[in-house]
Amino acid sequence: MTLTDIKTHLKLLLTNDIGKALEQLKSVTKDNDLFNTVILQQGTYNGLKKNIQHGITSETNANQQLNRLRYNFTQIIDDIEEEQIIMEKATQLFQKPNAPISDDKNVSHNNTPTNSTSDIYISYAWGGDSEKIVDQLDKELQAKGIKVTRDKRDLGYKGSIVGFMGDIGKGNKIIVVISEKYLKSENCMFELTQIYENKDFAKRIFPIILEDSKIYSPVSRIGYIKYWNDKITELDEAIKSAGTSLNMTEVQKELNNYGDIRAAFDKMAFVLKDMNALTPEMHRNQNFQTLYDELIS
Repeated sequence: MTLTDIKTHLKLLLTNDIGKALEQLKSVTKDNDLFNTVILQQGTYNGLKKNIQHGITSETNANQQLNRLRYNFTQIIDDIEEEQIIMEKATQLFQKPNAPISDDKNVSHNNTPTNSTSDIYISYAWGGDSEKIVDQLDKELQAKGIKVTRDKRDLGYKGSIVGFMGDIGKGNKIIVVISEKYLKSENCMFELTQIYENKDFAKRIFPIILEDSKIYSPVSRIGYIKYWNDKITELDEAIKSAGTSLNMTEVQKELNNYGDIRAAFDKMAFVLKDMNALTPEMHRNQNFQTLYDELIS
């Protein structure tokens, strides 16, 4: 298979399945710059898919963005040089068009929550005011007969952190304690994007908003977006400095996670900002009764 054949294959696939075309190119590239360019395109595409899924983007706007993605990706394909591609791998993969593409993440992206309605999770950043309110909340809910799943108690020694976060993402009811530390935490934001990627994001989350998050300020929300942009750039440059992206699949997954966080942040933050979430003090003063009533409804 020649480079021309590879480009033709990718362009044909692009017409019907942008996501698969991006994934296939990423799987056969050995060039850092091309690899990271594809990751950024994947982040844009995944963000668009989520917006379509949640009804945030109109059909007309979605089609315009998809056409723009196809145009940009076509330009990327046209500029590919043979030394950027693992030719043997491309030949094996592209001559088997029905071969499955492996998922980059170790978690399920099934759009249907699988836990029973009795399963309630807490997503929060360890330490500080967040942990204090979670400790009190946990105690009050358990006293009211509600079992709450939280990592410090239920994950267990040698348990999979990624697997646990994936379970939270698929949970039917998740209490999210939003703080500045949470919004800057890779693990916490990975949990939040996992929740967002499944359906009924706004319905399934029960937020408690700490004052230091400043989530109601558009300037502060832009600050968080800049923060994740910087994290992407920092890790991207570190990968480039290593000289090759080969044999660093787990690090690349973390870069993918950063991209997913950045792509979804604006929409997730707006949903949180738009909810009439009680302050921690209001929850404490009523022994979390309003939250309890919502959880059991």
